[in-house]
Amino acid sequence: MKRIAFRTMGGKYIGYGHIYRCLSLAKAIVKQAITYEIIFIVNDEIKSIVRDSGFKYEVSNDFSDDYEIMNKIGLDFVILDSYLADDFYLKNIRKNSKLMLFDDNNDIYDSEIPDVILNGNIHAKNLDYKTNNSTFFLLGTKYLVMREDYWDDVSTELIKKSGVLITTGGSDSFNISIKILKELSGTDYFKKIVVGPGYTNEAVDEINRLKDNKTTIIMKPNGLKDHINSSEFVITASGSTVYEVISQKTIPIIFSLAENQNTAYKYFQEYGIKTIGIFPDIHYDEIIHALKQASKIDIGELNNLIDGKGALRVAHQIILMLS
Repeated sequence: MKRIAFRTMGGKYIGYGHIYRCLSLAKAIVKQAITYEIIFIVNDEIKSIVRDSGFKYEVSNDFSDDYEIMNKIGLDFVILDSYLADDFYLKNIRKNSKLMLFDDNNDIYDSEIPDVILNGNIHAKNLDYKTNNSTFFLLGTKYLVMREDYWDDVSTELIKKSGVLITTGGSDSFNISIKILKELSGTDYFKKIVVGPGYTNEAVDEINRLKDNKTTIIMKPNGLKDHINSSEFVITASGSTVYEVISQKTIPIIFSLAENQNTAYKYFQEYGIKTIGIFPDIHYDEIIHALKQASKIDIGELNNLIDGKGALRVAHQIILMLS
């Protein structure tokens, strides 16, 4: 039996994107190799997410504790999805197992260390990765890991799309969704606002206070596909959700919430997607103008780049490597 470990961290301040894409890839692996054993090594804050998904897990709140855990388990393959480790950590992992690195911008780790580098972003092929000729690269939207909702068919039936969906991901440490909602208050737009698992009680109370008869609050959804598909616009950070929005032929309006999103933000800009700024300089007063202009944008070229099957392709490559 082959044994694969996913190492990641997440939570209110780190965010939830890393854990959810790891879970998607884990499910894709199990779908194609049911005898493989999957183990997650995660921090306390997200262990319940892994548990509820049915996977085994070990808790480690510090990367220095991982070596003992991994040696105890005995691993064939480790998949790291975190910005918080370092090259020394990667080298130590490789002493005992193969290593795949989820990467976004080629700005944290030495790309010559991992056996495999996975970057499904739109800009991945334009990053100047170093290679020692043994590293295997899975780059571009062909290998974009999306939730299992999108694997079978990301093309959508013609349904009526209406309103604006607002999402900042699993958490909103800077109350960005509240500021967006305030900007849209009193307008004719129907608004749907996503409240993720990391939202504070204070933020939820404020959203409820701002809610009007054209506002729907979506509490801790298991996925966003149906909500995205039924919306005309989605205002979101320039992370993984943008790809989900494009796949559903819905129009995104984006901001960059973190430094690791800036490169994708600029690439999407070049494709004509409307943008409202890079945190902390988000221009909330430009949202209504962006909504009016966005409906004129044709992003058909982007639609054709995303078929939702990236997780299955990556899983297939991992299985080939371990065969």
